[in-house]
Amino acid sequence: MNFYLSLVGALVGFVPLPTLRSLKRAVRWHINVLHMSRKHTMKTTFTLLSISFIAAILFTSAAQAGSAFIPWWMHYPSSTWCLSVSNVSHSALSVTVILFKEDGKLYTGKFLSQHGGKIGEPIKLQPNESSGVCLQKIPGEIHFGYGRIEHTGSTHAVVAFAQYADQKNHNRWLSIPINGSQPF
Repeated sequence: MNFYLSLVGALVGFVPLPTLRSLKRAVRWHINVLHMSRKHTMKTTFTLLSISFIAAILFTSAAQAGSAFIPWWMHYPSSTWCLSVSNVSHSALSVTVILFKEDGKLYTGKFLSQHGGKIGEPIKLQPNESSGVCLQKIPGEIHFGYGRIEHTGSTHAVVAFAQYADQKNHNRWLSIPINGSQPF
């Protein structure tokens, strides 16, 4: 029984809350089944653990499908931050880019659109089409934070990439991978 509870505890960091509740229910059911029939073998226990582990992996990947985090963005008067999103699927979809400022509020400031790119509004992308947004040398306040990309397509339908360039201060260029450069 302690092993099952340890398994649930280890998966807490990987399983979203609704999935975690389902997993706990499944583990409790397995524990009850094992206690009701004392004739279980190691093979039965291993099979039940394998099924629980595979279910947890499948639920976790399904919960994360269709969205990815942008780990960092910056709005600075002498720099440029750009994001590119591409539809790598065989069907049309909508992509929404949301940026959060350092204080947790939504970024609603100026941006430069590339091929119809928008911030906070859906971008319609046909198969194999790309779009993007840039925060390019906008005078005024300095903002930074993180963001999120969400899409309405199937799993593994979008790839995204961001870059930051500051040519005034030491000619810095940074590449910012989104989702490990893997489709989501």
